[in-house]
Amino acid sequence: MKKTYEYAHKNEIKARIKLVKSDVPNTRGLGSSATCVVAGVMAANKLLGDVLKKEDMLQIATYLEGFPDNVTPAIYGGLTASYVTDTNIVKTIKYTVNEKLRFLACIPPLKISTKESRRRLPHELSYEDIVYNTSRLVNLPYAFLSGDLNLIKDILSDKMHEPYRLPLIQGAEEIKEFAKTRNLPVFLSGSGSTMIIIFKDELDYSELNDLKWDFRILEEDNVGAIYEE
Repeated sequence: MKKTYEYAHKNEIKARIKLVKSDVPNTRGLGSSATCVVAGVMAANKLLGDVLKKEDMLQIATYLEGFPDNVTPAIYGGLTASYVTDTNIVKTIKYTVNEKLRFLACIPPLKISTKESRRRLPHELSYEDIVYNTSRLVNLPYAFLSGDLNLIKDILSDKMHEPYRLPLIQGAEEIKEFAKTRNLPVFLSGSGSTMIIIFKDELDYSELNDLKWDFRILEEDNVGAIYEE
């Protein structure tokens, strides 16, 4: 909030936060820190009388979070891709997601800090692995727009971070096998430990209950709509 006042060149407005209600689990790769950052920026902007545009709030949130990957969808909702220009301006593009796609968040009782998870990553990657991932990345927006589960499954195949991080998560292989037998896409959310299965219509995941994980079907992100109201 203080950084927002500074950015807007306004005097600080004193505030007391009595209660924080959030459905975003901490240290599970679901953007809990970004959620807090964006909430603070938006709260300060509200107190100032909505003097900032979303583009301004994105700049502030990115500065505080260190990168735009998580704060951008928290501000705009939906599927976004961002980059930082040579003059340190954050640019973001929002893509349409097929309305038939549904997302099952598989949340283990295991907390993994981003810092700890990053230690698992190699300091160098092979040229082949980089090409493998980037050739898929450029086709990801179309895959989510089309809603083609087979295409999404191919696109989400990864060689840059999941092979190093998944061994940290007990039960991850069971989740992957569950998705594989149903020919469904599955991926590690952020740095973990949450895994997300993409499906359509209905999905019976009762056989996974023995893992003692928390399973949630994610609803459409209405952060932007809520803020405008």
